[in-house]
Amino acid sequence: MLNKAFRQHNIDLMFLFGFFVQDFYRKVKAEHGKQFILTHLDNPILKVYRGQTTSRSEIDDIGEWADSLVVNSYFSTTLNRSSAIACLNPSLEYYDQSQSVLFEIEIDTRYKCPLYANISNLSPFPKESEILFTIGTQFHIIDSIYNYNKKIWIVKLKLMTDKNMKNEKYSEKQTLKNCAIRLSSNDFNG
Repeated sequence: MLNKAFRQHNIDLMFLFGFFVQDFYRKVKAEHGKQFILTHLDNPILKVYRGQTTSRSEIDDIGEWADSLVVNSYFSTTLNRSSAIACLNPSLEYYDQSQSVLFEIEIDTRYKCPLYANISNLSPFPKESEILFTIGTQFHIIDSIYNYNKKIWIVKLKLMTDKNMKNEKYSEKQTLKNCAIRLSSNDFNG
């Protein structure tokens, strides 16, 4: 219900879930803090995946989003590419109204960035290796291609960090404020 409220910009319902959002944010922040200390020194680049079915119009909009995408809900991903692919519908064709999309997301763990955390230890499904991004997370769109053999769109993203956010002061308070402004506007595209 909460993610639906975010997608529909239902401010009244989002307000009612405020306590939950704050608590959830604190839990993700705590997990992020624990994991940030344990970053992979051998390979600081972390790759996560998300498989989802979306409308053809949203795929067409990717080209119009310039070079970034901001998600307006909690964004669940996995460390396991095959788990993400299992969420896709292999019968969808290029011209169908619904499309299968595999998001491939790169995270450079050496830089400060919006909150995300591996929440497998908090999940009733720990084998999913779930990485959760908070509301308002911004990604740089690297590429978007259609794989005709697999009948899926592959959208390559890179998590925006303090290194690649152009002249944007990064703070948790500012991130939440920017997200609230975008959610209440009619021109939100994430």
